[in-house]
Amino acid sequence: MLKAACILTGDNHQLVASDTPASKKKIVAMAMAMMIPIMIWVFNGFMLAYEVLESGLFWAILTSLICGTIVFFIEKLVIMANGNGWLSFFRVCIGFLIAGLGSIAIDEVIFKNDIDLSVATLKTHAIQQAKDDAKAEFETLNDYSKLDQSINEAKLSHNRAEKDVIDEANGTYGTGKRGVGKVTAIKDRKAKERKAELDKLLMQKAELDIVKDNNVRAEGEKRADSFNEHALLIRIKALFRLVASDGYMLITYLFFTLLLFFSNSW
Repeated sequence: MLKAACILTGDNHQLVASDTPASKKKIVAMAMAMMIPIMIWVFNGFMLAYEVLESGLFWAILTSLICGTIVFFIEKLVIMANGNGWLSFFRVCIGFLIAGLGSIAIDEVIFKNDIDLSVATLKTHAIQQAKDDAKAEFETLNDYSKLDQSINEAKLSHNRAEKDVIDEANGTYGTGKRGVGKVTAIKDRKAKERKAELDKLLMQKAELDIVKDNNVRAEGEKRADSFNEHALLIRIKALFRLVASDGYMLITYLFFTLLLFFSNSW
């Protein structure tokens, strides 16, 4: 046990073996303290890669070994920092960093189902944003604002022309003669021309709307296909959305962060 502890801490086994029992216990205790964050990170790395990111068994094992190795060397550095001011400061910084990353990894594993729901919401928002952007771009390229203005003007012109026909026939406007005379027929012809112009503009917009709807739908499908629910950054973003919106999630995240920090700062 003591020899294995010396290998972990980097102490000389022969020197420690001849030391006091209290010193031997301290070396063993330090080695055991080193193993806590290492084991946590090996487990976290495996579960994060295998269950959350779904990267496969081989990559999950490789990830867990890499995480464990990195944390092992960091823990060695933490032990070597005793008595050195700058290294002690660096030790605290590393402790916070490892604690923050470790808390993210643990939460990603424990709250996988909750994060899946948050990721689904992010995906919905991303798809809708892609559709909105495609719609805005299409309307800008095809000058929809000008087309809408032309349609509104055509509607007003048509309405005025129809009113002129009715007023002329009633004798309340124009010649003042009641009935459908030559002037009324002329105004009716103009009203029909205005109606034809309006219908032409409405048809033009309807054709553009069909193309626009197809483009918007295609962009939405493209964004849905490119959205990777298992991407790490997306899942971290989803996690922090939960942390920011749920007090219980925030408390849990802080708890794991402090737990890992103190285990690294032993």
